[in-house]
Amino acid sequence: MKKQLLTLFLILCFSYSYAQYLVKGQVLSATDSIGISGVTVNILPGNFHTESDAKGNFQFNLPAGEYELNLSHIGYARQKIAIKVTQSVNLNLYLKPSANELKEVVVHTGYQDLPKERSTGSFVSINAKKLNEQFSADVLSRLEAVANGVSVNHRSGAKGKLMVRGLSTITGPGQPLVVLDNFPYQGDLNNINPNDVESITVLKDAAASSIWGSRAGNGVIVITTKKAKAGQSLSIDFSGNFSITQKPDLYALSQMNTADFIAVEQFLYDKGYYNSKINSTAKPPLSPVVELLVANKKGTLSNQDLQVALAKLGEQDTRRDILQSNYQNAIDRQFALSLRAGGKITDWTFNVGYDANTSSLAAQSNRLNLSSYNTIRLYPWLTVDIGLRLTQFKSGNGKAGYNDMRNNANVVYPYLNLADANGNALPVARNYSLSYLNGLNYNLLSDWRYYPLTDYLENDIKQTTRDVLSNFGLNVDVFKGFKASLKYQYELQQLYGRSVFGANSFTARNLVNLFTQITNTGTAIYKVPKGGLLDETESLLHAQNLRGQLAYSRSFGVHEINVITGTELNENKTKYSASRLFGYNDENTTFSYPDLSNTYPTFVNGTSSFIDKGPTDRQLYLNRFVSYYGNAAYTYKQRYTVSASARKDASNLFGLKTNDKWKPLWSAGLAWNMTNEPFFKVSWVQELKLRASYGYSGNVDQTKTAITTLTGSVISPYTGTVESRFKEFVNPDLRWEQVSTFNLGLDFSILDNRLAGSVEVYKKRATDLYGTSPVDYTAVPTSILSKNTSAMEAKGFDLLLRSKNIIGKFSWLSDLNFSLYRDKILEVYQPSLNGSSFVGYGNSIILAKGYPVYSLFSYKWAGLDPQNGNPQGYLNGTVSTNYNAIVGSGTTFNDLVYAGPVFPTVYGNMGNTFSYGDLSLTLRLSYKFGYYFRRASIDYSKLFNDGISHADYALRWQNPGDENLSNVPSMVYPALSNRDSFYTFSETLVEKGDHIRIAYISVSYQLSKQKLKFLPFQSVQLQANAANLGIIWRANKKGLDPDYTVETVPPSKFFSFGLRATF
Repeated sequence: MKKQLLTLFLILCFSYSYAQYLVKGQVLSATDSIGISGVTVNILPGNFHTESDAKGNFQFNLPAGEYELNLSHIGYARQKIAIKVTQSVNLNLYLKPSANELKEVVVHTGYQDLPKERSTGSFVSINAKKLNEQFSADVLSRLEAVANGVSVNHRSGAKGKLMVRGLSTITGPGQPLVVLDNFPYQGDLNNINPNDVESITVLKDAAASSIWGSRAGNGVIVITTKKAKAGQSLSIDFSGNFSITQKPDLYALSQMNTADFIAVEQFLYDKGYYNSKINSTAKPPLSPVVELLVANKKGTLSNQDLQVALAKLGEQDTRRDILQSNYQNAIDRQFALSLRAGGKITDWTFNVGYDANTSSLAAQSNRLNLSSYNTIRLYPWLTVDIGLRLTQFKSGNGKAGYNDMRNNANVVYPYLNLADANGNALPVARNYSLSYLNGLNYNLLSDWRYYPLTDYLENDIKQTTRDVLSNFGLNVDVFKGFKASLKYQYELQQLYGRSVFGANSFTARNLVNLFTQITNTGTAIYKVPKGGLLDETESLLHAQNLRGQLAYSRSFGVHEINVITGTELNENKTKYSASRLFGYNDENTTFSYPDLSNTYPTFVNGTSSFIDKGPTDRQLYLNRFVSYYGNAAYTYKQRYTVSASARKDASNLFGLKTNDKWKPLWSAGLAWNMTNEPFFKVSWVQELKLRASYGYSGNVDQTKTAITTLTGSVISPYTGTVESRFKEFVNPDLRWEQVSTFNLGLDFSILDNRLAGSVEVYKKRATDLYGTSPVDYTAVPTSILSKNTSAMEAKGFDLLLRSKNIIGKFSWLSDLNFSLYRDKILEVYQPSLNGSSFVGYGNSIILAKGYPVYSLFSYKWAGLDPQNGNPQGYLNGTVSTNYNAIVGSGTTFNDLVYAGPVFPTVYGNMGNTFSYGDLSLTLRLSYKFGYYFRRASIDYSKLFNDGISHADYALRWQNPGDENLSNVPSMVYPALSNRDSFYTFSETLVEKGDHIRIAYISVSYQLSKQKLKFLPFQSVQLQANAANLGIIWRANKKGLDPDYTVETVPPSKFFSFGLRATF
């Protein structure tokens, strides 16, 4: 009987297995078609389940029938697929990343990668998809429009100043530390190709950033580049884009109209204002109008011809003409190719990028990026990482820009005539008056006139950057949970500048002519050899980093422990040199040496002078850091986390004694994941995590030292020996700046992750800040030294929201970054309480205790005098026009009017993405509120002396009653500098900076092989982008862009078209 039952059982089993079919599949990412490992595949009905392997493959046997496959993986949207099994099946399945999914976020600190759930610190992470909504040659400029707690002060310079949670210093370095693939990046940030970037993590508080110690006081930006994943099948990504930037809007520079400018020049000429220049033996440049008036006075130009010439100049517009002749739309082209694959032994990545750009002045530049990264598993317990990154950037000179029209007095006349009717270049006054130059005998001299339209053709100015970044890593799994690693990085960067000013260039002609001597016999002696000039500069950076680290990570039931500790060595050596060759011939590289040690009479008036030796300098900087660090975190039941971090840094910059060189820094954090509590049974809340942290980080100015340093590299023309000068004086108490930060945050995700984000409050207190302090000048040869005498605090609020407003074939996703920020100075040395020490344009630090670091103070305004249009202020509480006293000792700090902070107290950005199928539209806005700026206006002293004009001239007071229509003072002669200074820094010129602007608009369309089987690639994305589209609302009524100073032209509109394909 038993034999019969066994036989029946085997027959049934055989029959069952015979009726099954093999179902195979591969799960791929819908964005890049890379296989996804660890995908859970559940089959219904029944209880079948499996997981995909390293390449996303899975397989199982199923009887014939209809089934539903449920696919799930952290970070991807769940997917249900119906299949009918009648034979063996081979499936390609695609998962889309889940929108607003927070739990899969990994925090990259540069020392370790940890899941967001275990983080107690404050950070924001931006992935490649979000970054790639924008096009640019660099990556950090993309953060302002998408990151939380990140702002840019564009009024600080051409490229702006990036800040994380505002300021943490007063006069020290304010830029955040940038980390590239685990190490601080010492080179030019423009070397980093945005197409290589996988993600950017911004570390905002002490718990997140204090592991970086003395360099983390201003926040840390961690850039992680793309690398192959273990078991990843070959993936080939290509991207290319073409961008157009419109010509700069030179009309954003507010100027007087040409007719008014000419009228002022005629007025000043009649007053004899130009007589000193006209009669000067130095023959300084005169404006075309003054040249005409002089010719008329001499009788060489009739009154009728004068009026005709003046009328013709009145029709000229320098901005219009140079926009037509020299400026063009800038063109940028960017291409990138990436190959990645992973196997059992080796994971490898190879990237190549090429940028070719043409500026708005036709200057050519290009950048080549090559990078390779390999992970080799020599043994199950031993892996080796090898990386190499090469960058070469080259740029050349272009045509003359608007600022190249300035003469040696820094004046651009609004009516310059740059070309004649036939398009031939015309000269403009540069160093000397044209009437003087036109009368010279050019048989022995070179043409001394400056032709801005063609001079660039005689110059060959090139800048080359070469950067080699290599790294090596050794990773050992000592035993379960315990790992050891050794990482080394070496960077060599060369910045080489080569400027050849040809023999026919104005630069060379001017120098040769200036020292030419004409003998009594009519021959010429050239003290500066005839020919061109070669200026060369070179900066060499050698940077080394060595890090040894031990890590332990284990889970014991409800306990989880993670510990890292290590030591780090850093050396940064920079060598700079510059030189000039005279009489240079670029064809045969010949040159000559003039006598630079003696003075010679100049050609124009015989004044003795040294020959300009050009850039001649030698500098060497060496900075070394030694550090010990540790970080530990303990998690209990995935609910409670305690973390601590400590670091001790030493440097060759500070301290004369060994103990004084070290700076200990630390932080501690707590986190409570309430959603893992048994009592928390709120179905619509997916995440609720409370966290708090407190700790210290530092800030170091590597240009300051505690010992006396000398710089000696220039040959003295007087002695023929090396010149030396004091660079830093002995300062034994100088030490690092220190920043303490308290942060309290709440992370949340509700309504099935439909709404997610974080809310944070923070307070920073920065002490031991660099500031000036008086010293006994009998001890050191100076009256003021930089010491750790200042302190400040900053506090703020960060809100991050991400929402899925509509889900389906049509979807609408939104995100909001909102920040509040305040800062004030707590301690500072104030050498004077004179009011003039605290007024300014808002671009510089105001050392006012109890007020923001960048504050806007002004003289109190009492309107215009109705009798004469003079600006009126206050002196001792009464209306006054005693300008010498008002801007002098008569006004103290307490007499000034405080408008508010110069930095926004409310800032952020918001975006909306609308998608229909594979078509997507993203619109991002940025906003700034709660701050002030000082607008420019007419300054008659600058108008008369420097030719600097402003359109407000047309609004000036001219007749009684005008004071009711305008606050622009009348024009008086002679100009009174203190009168102009009072008006310039009075409260009437203060404006609110609040505004909202369009950051960018991006449209994309996705094509995939999943839907179109005939495509030769897995997926391709077509994309169009528009940026710098301008302000859509502003508080000021003058139409001004508060982000840019009056001397700066705001960025032009930018349009890009590109594609990204995965093969």
